[in-house]
Amino acid sequence: MSWRGTLLLVVLAGLALGILLFAQRSRTRSAGEPLLSFNPESTKAISIEEGAGRVDLVKTNEIWRIETPVKDRANQDAVRALLGKAAGMEPLDQLGHGDLKGNVSLEALGLKQPRKIVTIAAPGNHTIAFGADGAAPGQVYARVDSDRSVYLVSAE
Repeated sequence: MSWRGTLLLVVLAGLALGILLFAQRSRTRSAGEPLLSFNPESTKAISIEEGAGRVDLVKTNEIWRIETPVKDRANQDAVRALLGKAAGMEPLDQLGHGDLKGNVSLEALGLKQPRKIVTIAAPGNHTIAFGADGAAPGQVYARVDSDRSVYLVSAE
């Protein structure tokens, strides 16, 4: 083999490595890794949109309050439970961006127009969009933040 052939193979190997390292692919999550990384105690606000309705919760002096649609004190245990479920939400399955076509599109999974959107303001904002029910009872399709993947998660 000539030095040109060797040089060509080295350049192609470098190009392949560059594509693998720098391609805009979502990272693979390990089993048991939560979808969101935030401390529930550091959360300052929560917004829940469902259809045309919206509920905004704000924590002031360690007390959760409903800001919209009416101003009132929120059920503290219910808010803590919601934040605990969100912080511990693990994917049951994952569909990569390349898997989302035909009968398994964002529209078919109910994520083009999500049924419910939950935004959590901890240090940084986290948004979870919930779509159609999964094939098994108690499961729902969801997207997290700007991740292009779709996850099957517990409906809790």
